[in-house]
Amino acid sequence: MAEPVKVISATANRDSPTNEVVLTVTAEVSTPGWNLQCESSVSGTLIDASICGEGPSGFAAEVISHPRQSWNLPGSMTASAVRVHGLNSEFDLNV
Repeated sequence: MAEPVKVISATANRDSPTNEVVLTVTAEVSTPGWNLQCESSVSGTLIDASICGEGPSGFAAEVISHPRQSWNLPGSMTASAVRVHGLNSEFDLNV
């Protein structure tokens, strides 16, 4: 089951060909092998994005890891801002 992860950096840029917003997030987790996920919704010109992840199944070395992942956010063609929520972190980004 996915759980919120600590987001340490986030950027949002507009993709030229599609005009969609591309969100790139770097998280901090306790072990390697995490699968990051983004759940987003659009309200007017604001995209609300919550970042969560699923840890590896089985054994994993307890070493701080910084997975990075990008998503094209659907419905983002009219958006001008992205609010990114993580575990104890929040970023407001202009696009």
